[in-house]
Amino acid sequence: MKLSDWAKQEDLQLEWKKAWEEIPALKAGLAVLVEAALPTEVKVPTGVDPIQFNALINSKREGYYDALRNIEALKEFKKPLEVLPDPWSEPNKGGL
Repeated sequence: MKLSDWAKQEDLQLEWKKAWEEIPALKAGLAVLVEAALPTEVKVPTGVDPIQFNALINSKREGYYDALRNIEALKEFKKPLEVLPDPWSEPNKGGL
């Protein structure tokens, strides 16, 4: 299922939100996953550029946190995106 499909399924969004409110283990599990990815001191391997090493670690961590934020955000009601016409398909209605 795509995110655009999820936005059209208000029943699934309600069920997801209800689960977050009624099942404390979901919030606790998310907190555990957030805690698990907190930065810790890591020794840079010998011969590796520390800037590149830290950039890789931080990009991985950011992707991880982005996924966790997205999981939590599924409980927020999202309306389907409005499909706008191509800018050249309708005549200019005023303006320039």
